[in-house]
Amino acid sequence: MDINGREALGWALVAGCFGAIAWALKVTNDLRRVERKLDKSIDDIVYAEKIDIPQSTINKAIERHVDTEVRYQVEKAANKAAKEVVESHKNEIKRVVDDEFQKQKADVAKNLKRRIDNIDISEIKQDVIKEASIEAKEKFRKDFDNLMEKHAEELEDKLRIYSSIADRIENIGS
Repeated sequence: MDINGREALGWALVAGCFGAIAWALKVTNDLRRVERKLDKSIDDIVYAEKIDIPQSTINKAIERHVDTEVRYQVEKAANKAAKEVVESHKNEIKRVVDDEFQKQKADVAKNLKRRIDNIDISEIKQDVIKEASIEAKEKFRKDFDNLMEKHAEELEDKLRIYSSIADRIENIGS
């Protein structure tokens, strides 16, 4: 039976996987054994021996814990108070701005209406008519210039044709 390179590689990978699994199981078992020994040693120490902790150490630990808790509660209360103050000012500022906006809105509307009422429509009409007539004249002038240029070219072409015919007729007669 011939085994090619791919099959050999496949079998090597399978063997490697089994080896890795076996090694992982061995390491896991070793770690469990060490864990059991440590647990037993710690339990033996805790239950077998009574450890005396000085009252001053306990008091210091309690004081540190109390200081930490007090600091946390003070910061929490300060943050809450700050948020309440900010929210209160924010609402007050929003109310003042909204009121002022409504006052200004009414004033601006009145002012605009007064200005619109004061606009002279006939003057605007005259300006629009004047501008429209200038634009129309300019457009017609451009169109007329284009037509004149086109007809001038056509006339020039016809003049050359007739001149050429006249020259030939003259040459025929001479």
